[in-house]
Amino acid sequence: KTDREGDVVMEGGISRPGDRGGRGGRGRGGRGRGGGINTERLQRDILKHVGDGARPASMRNITPDRQSSLVELQVTGWVNSKASSNEDRGVSSLITFLERHATKRSAIFRQRGGKAATGSRINRSRVEGDILHIFVPQQEYEAYSRLNNFVFAGKPIIVTCENPPRSRSPHNSATSPEPPNEVQQLIQDFLSRRFDPSSNLLRLNALGTDEKLQEIGMFKTEETQGKFFLATMKVCSAQFQTAEEKRETIQSVSLADNSLLNLSIVTSLAQTFPDLKNLDLSGNKIENTSALIAWRHKFRLLEQLLLNNNPIEKLQPGWEVEVMKWFPKLRVLNGIEVRTDAQLAQMDEPKAIPWVMKPDFNDENDIVQNLLLEFFPAYDSDRAALANKYYDKDCSFSININTHALRDKDVQDPMQKQAWDPYIRFSRNLKHLNNPNVRTIRKVTGPEEIAKIWTQLPATRHPALTSDFHKWVIECHAQQGVRDPTNTYPQGLLGFVVTIHGEYEEPISARQDRTMRRSFDRTFIVGPGGPTGVRIQSDILTVRAYGGFSAFRAQVAKQEELQLNQQLGLPGVALAMAPAPAPIAPVMERDQMVLEVAKVTGLTAAAATQCLEQSNWDLHTALVTFETYKAALPADAF
Repeated sequence: KTDREGDVVMEGGISRPGDRGGRGGRGRGGRGRGGGINTERLQRDILKHVGDGARPASMRNITPDRQSSLVELQVTGWVNSKASSNEDRGVSSLITFLERHATKRSAIFRQRGGKAATGSRINRSRVEGDILHIFVPQQEYEAYSRLNNFVFAGKPIIVTCENPPRSRSPHNSATSPEPPNEVQQLIQDFLSRRFDPSSNLLRLNALGTDEKLQEIGMFKTEETQGKFFLATMKVCSAQFQTAEEKRETIQSVSLADNSLLNLSIVTSLAQTFPDLKNLDLSGNKIENTSALIAWRHKFRLLEQLLLNNNPIEKLQPGWEVEVMKWFPKLRVLNGIEVRTDAQLAQMDEPKAIPWVMKPDFNDENDIVQNLLLEFFPAYDSDRAALANKYYDKDCSFSININTHALRDKDVQDPMQKQAWDPYIRFSRNLKHLNNPNVRTIRKVTGPEEIAKIWTQLPATRHPALTSDFHKWVIECHAQQGVRDPTNTYPQGLLGFVVTIHGEYEEPISARQDRTMRRSFDRTFIVGPGGPTGVRIQSDILTVRAYGGFSAFRAQVAKQEELQLNQQLGLPGVALAMAPAPAPIAPVMERDQMVLEVAKVTGLTAAAATQCLEQSNWDLHTALVTFETYKAALPADAF
């Protein structure tokens, strides 16, 4: 398997914390553990293990002298690794690597929550030629010795010890850490035998025929079967410190040949491994989908499901359709491809708008176009000058942060934490801000106050409107009643409401060599005034996590898109458009299309019909044709 940093971990099974030392010794209570297996006591321990969780080893009886006793180990094989180009030949990276993996396997590894009570640390180290000598506490020796043959930065390392410590004897076991309990050791051994790291497969098939489990009688009753499986899931989950590590390590699980009638015994698998890609339930006794209902809408990333040799194949015709609804990413069912890559990609695409409407961008004399082409480059470079140019004492600005917006799943990790600290103190999100005084304060007016806020916000780099127009959606329409700055017209003047959806890059390092992409929505109310004759009376900015631009990418031919943009007075800027519809059937749907064209364009029914006929009854083409020849149409066409 691989760890979070991509290092390959060469081990035969799922790692387990600590080894039991002194099998013939005495535990904390001083009771000898003889050589035989007390099956009744072990079953009771498993039931108790499920109720109480995997308990960490007690550290109360470790004396300072015992903790301070150090063991020397030698590490070789690392000199030609990828980290050898570092200034220290990769020594510090190697030490960090050893400490991290030893912590996972340490005798003091806390099972509850999968986090180490105290991180394993190398007390001293030195380098002699190609050998790294490390000194670790004696109780950590086993954890570090298990790192032999692990792959560090592309090279397997060798961990040896010239003078290994002696095993603990009955005389000093009272001052040693409590060894893992017998239940935990049994499950750890079971998981090691059943995990295949080469295929990331956990084989939980044919559990009733497992000799080790038969010896302790865990499959005599359904109750003990369920308890054992639940305890196994708890121990297995505790081996991983993060969900990502668990997701990468266990990708497939086989539950074949377990005589399952339903999922009551194994239902905890969905909570333990929700991101499974492959699941094998073949060779069981499942008769219908009701027996699988506990996993409906679980395993949202499941790609392959096997239900071969189950009665459901004969007793419930059409069961495949229902199962496919439960698992949206399912590709293969019983070895048969049920969804193609193209179908899965189509499911992720935004839903198409049923009718194509002409873009809502009505700009007279290129007023808004010229404003936008200047605004965003200036916002990126000189915000103070921009505020003085387009804002006056009555203009307002506010910003709000939407921390729950959907992200672009193809670009960002859904679990990646977004940093909002520079924005939160200015945010005027009315959904979360209830104090009326704070609401008032966070809406600033006047160019000085606006510039003051702008200079405290992070720097930005917006994509160019002229070259990266596909990353923008801009809508503009006329707005009556925009305030007259001279108060000559109390009823107000004609202005514009402009809505912009786009993105920008935000530098997150001092040298500005690392950036974070964010999406934004910005609404302007534009009216007359100011030194340029144009002013932004109201400016509302919403910042959110990067959501991409696939939802508003034009799906029409590029030449037609640019031609239409030029006709509407905004060359190079992509407008809100929906994909072109599929060919429309005749008769009834044609009548509906005629009504739609007549409603949008103002044409008579006869003229709308003629326009559609010339466009081969393609709605989008008809609207483009109308915009092209609108000026030449006679008056009786409207």
